[in-house]
Amino acid sequence: MNIALDIGYANNTGTRGNGREEYAVAKTIAGHLAPMLRVHGRAVTVTDSPV
Repeated sequence: MNIALDIGYANNTGTRGNGREEYAVAKTIAGHLAPMLRVHGRAVTVTDSPV
């Protein structure tokens, strides 16, 4: 199974809430989720918009 994780906006261009930027939160989640999925045999691609 192929899975794509799209981080979304480039750094410093997304929305902010609760003192956090959307990009930073999405990047952190993808950074934890991708290895977990790969351990279970999934092919994971993380896409990141250019800065």
